Amino acid sequence: MVREYAKAGVDYEKIEPFKQIMVEMGKQTLTFPNRRGVFINDDV
Repeated sequence: MVREYAKAGVDYEKIEPFKQIMVEMGKQTLTFPNRRGVFINDDV
């Protein structure tokens, strides 16, 4: 069975660099709420 994304022409090689950038941005912004006394549980 062909996956729906493959049928739609999604190229994962093009998406992966963007995904990695977004993961890094998420890691960098994880502590932003701490300035307002809000803490993110990063054990999830």
